[in-house]
Amino acid sequence: MIADVGNGLAAAAAQSGAMHSATDISHRNTAILVSGAGAAQAINAGCPQDLSLAVFPVGACARTVFGKIEIVLLRTADDAFRVECWRSFSDYAFGLLHEGAQDAGL
Repeated sequence: MIADVGNGLAAAAAQSGAMHSATDISHRNTAILVSGAGAAQAINAGCPQDLSLAVFPVGACARTVFGKIEIVLLRTADDAFRVECWRSFSDYAFGLLHEGAQDAGL
């Protein structure tokens, strides 16, 4: 079976000659943008990733954990990050970020 994934991947998969299944999961994730002077502190409230600029510079991206969930973390500027997680975990992630910011006095 081939599902229409909307960007030509289904057509490419159909040409493969192998049994396969293609499923669109593009709406599975959501992003939370975290920025400001305490952004790294708020994220580190639940994430063990070293967010110093020397180790995690602008443009760096990592799959890591945040509390009890898996995230993809992207540094977009010195003081800005994009936290991507499954939509079903977004309330949890946002709540933990909020608590981290409060703990950091932000």
